[in-house]
Amino acid sequence: MSDADSIDKSFKFLLISRATRSTALIYGTISIPLYLHKVIHFSTVLIGILVAFMMVFTVVLVFFIGMFSDRFGYRNGLIIGEIPPLIAMAILATTTNPALIITATILGGVGGAPGAMRGAFYPGTVALVARDWPKEHDRSTVTFIGSASAVGGSIFIIILDFITPVLGSGNAYRLLYGISAILILASVISVSLLKERERIKKTTTFMQKESGIFTLKVITTNVVNGSALGLSMSVLSLWIYLMYHATEAQIGIMFGASYLATALGSYTASRVSFGTPHKVLLAASLARVFQGLLLVPMAFMPTFYLAGVFFAIRSAVAGFGTPNRMGINVSGIKGGDFGTSTSLQGISMRASQSTSGATGYLMDYYLPMPLVLGGFIQAFAGFFYYKMFSKSRKDPAPSGSEQ
Repeated sequence: MSDADSIDKSFKFLLISRATRSTALIYGTISIPLYLHKVIHFSTVLIGILVAFMMVFTVVLVFFIGMFSDRFGYRNGLIIGEIPPLIAMAILATTTNPALIITATILGGVGGAPGAMRGAFYPGTVALVARDWPKEHDRSTVTFIGSASAVGGSIFIIILDFITPVLGSGNAYRLLYGISAILILASVISVSLLKERERIKKTTTFMQKESGIFTLKVITTNVVNGSALGLSMSVLSLWIYLMYHATEAQIGIMFGASYLATALGSYTASRVSFGTPHKVLLAASLARVFQGLLLVPMAFMPTFYLAGVFFAIRSAVAGFGTPNRMGINVSGIKGGDFGTSTSLQGISMRASQSTSGATGYLMDYYLPMPLVLGGFIQAFAGFFYYKMFSKSRKDPAPSGSEQ
């Protein structure tokens, strides 16, 4: 078997890893705000601050993994990236000590925006797929598997309602944290079975100039979008609980429906031929605009079910736009810089989500406020994304015309 065949066949291990990781991290991301508020009795303000500190720690970790991956392999970087959430889930499963729980929340990287891609992607994943499986179909497959598997995390939330009467609320949460730790361990094993292409030897200390200029554009757009997600999405499960007095089962159903919608949007994107780079950019940008605009009416829906409809539509739009943005965001990166560049891109998104520190205060002031502000900022982020990349992704001019 040739190296190329071996690499292609190992793609299934990446999908298995992303599936198990997605289920575990989505459960953690949705449940932690609820667990901290309902079981540990932390205030909304403190929860928002903890998520912000978690984002700051993740920034440091992601930067290290990106630099490490370019030099020692993306597979090894992915394995390192699984260690903090594995430890965090194990801590959450085995202790009620508030100090240890705070440590797990900050160091585990299992909080933040609970989008369907939350568990499927890490900067090393983007770099690995861009280098070894660069086809649009492969990117869409990863996003589809990640989105579909995120439903597993939402099912865990639903299960809480059924096992809580038997085990008690705290024990129910902790049992599922233990199962999530096992799933992340399965992800580590699957990643270790991956085959990857021989590394392009890195010739610069940090990054080539062309890659750096392009990466800076992506970072700038990510900062705007990440700040929106930090405000509107970082503790969305807690917002739903407070806004509609929803049960865990209702919250799990709402997120599960949204993840299926994301998977459907991603699958649709893989079947659509946009024809030109400019149309790809336009679709990616408009998707982000509508993601933001749909959050605003959702914030004022009088019932849980109407809010769920808006959230599902928004998720389908997100699933449609994500594969396109993935392709655009790596299109200007030179060989040997994928790990560093995608890590910097991830850092900018995570660091800007530290706006979650203000979410608790905004919720105390006026409950719809985080979604309204975040929605408008994300809509602007879509326009900004188009503006930043439109010059470099113009459709080719007809033969004989001026360029």
